[in-house]
Amino acid sequence: MFILLLQMQTDPNPDYANMAAGLRARGHEVWLGMVQPNGELAWRDGARARAVTPGPLPDGLPANGLRRRAAYARFWGRLRTLIRARRPDVVQVDPGAILLPWLLPVGMPRATRFIFDVKQINIGVRADPLGRLKEWQLVKSWQFCGRAIYDHTLFDYELAAAALLGPRWRRWATVTPVGINPDLLEVTRPPARPDGVLRCVYIGGLSRFRELERLLEAAQLAARQTDRFQIDFVGPDQSAGYYAALIERLGLPQRVRIKPSVPYAAIPQLIANYDLGLAYNPDRPTWHYQPTIKVKEYRAVGLPILSTDVMAHRDFVEMGVNGLLVGNTPQAWAQALLRFVADPAFYDQCDHNARRMRQGVTIAEVAAMHERVYRELGVQA
Repeated sequence: MFILLLQMQTDPNPDYANMAAGLRARGHEVWLGMVQPNGELAWRDGARARAVTPGPLPDGLPANGLRRRAAYARFWGRLRTLIRARRPDVVQVDPGAILLPWLLPVGMPRATRFIFDVKQINIGVRADPLGRLKEWQLVKSWQFCGRAIYDHTLFDYELAAAALLGPRWRRWATVTPVGINPDLLEVTRPPARPDGVLRCVYIGGLSRFRELERLLEAAQLAARQTDRFQIDFVGPDQSAGYYAALIERLGLPQRVRIKPSVPYAAIPQLIANYDLGLAYNPDRPTWHYQPTIKVKEYRAVGLPILSTDVMAHRDFVEMGVNGLLVGNTPQAWAQALLRFVADPAFYDQCDHNARRMRQGVTIAEVAAMHERVYRELGVQA
């Protein structure tokens, strides 16, 4: 098959790159299109550059109103031209927050199957009337795409499918989970807490959108009672230094560090060297609909987990068994962190259980699921 994977996220996770590699390993030609810092959409087939599609908003264009929508319409038109010229068997689109995704499949050749791929439903982020209206418009647009325009819709998790398409979501959609690096299931964890210090890791970008202030405030509360913990944030600083300054202001440089990103292939060994995985996220509807990638990685490595109590994480964290699920307040997080530090027997129990509960669906397995969906849609190449 010839497959185009289009990811319109400006802050993409590694899922699409991993999926592209998994599908290539099954013998398919896969072009991955991703947004570049200059706004262009660059298409690559592994290490090979294939094409460039200019982005939707040229320099100097107002980012609002009718002219913005016209720019997005022209962008989808450029993509339609590329698709007609290249004639792929499958076009799979992760729309991000881009406008008018319904324009892409309309009137295109039936030989190409179009798949709407919902990676994250960002609702409940803004409380102001304009923000709520924009979220409502986005949801309605995606429902229209999933039910009426695209040939099929994919979700990472059943709760997300039900939230967007309703209880009859299976009529239009399939759930294919995010695949993980198989090394996460094989890497060996050394003995935990050899010096009595609880080493905690948070994997992911440091952005204001993630509201990591609560986690830092929890660390400040815990530090008033013990110095036997260390928290490392591992990922790109997308806050323009805000969180580094906040760590200083809260008096936490000895307890909290920001460490740079590592290549995805290095994640398994990195996580394995910690004692506790932090799966913190804001308590918004989107996180109830689908789990974070980090909680899946922690579970696969066999790491005890401290997580925000959102519905999607309850499939990965069993309360008091391989970790704790807590409320979205600094006080709740501090209390849970202190329990892991101050009660070695409880931590050892969670550590033992986490090591025997390792599980995960690999990238190769998810690639096979996607291939099966394509074939069920009639793609025979």
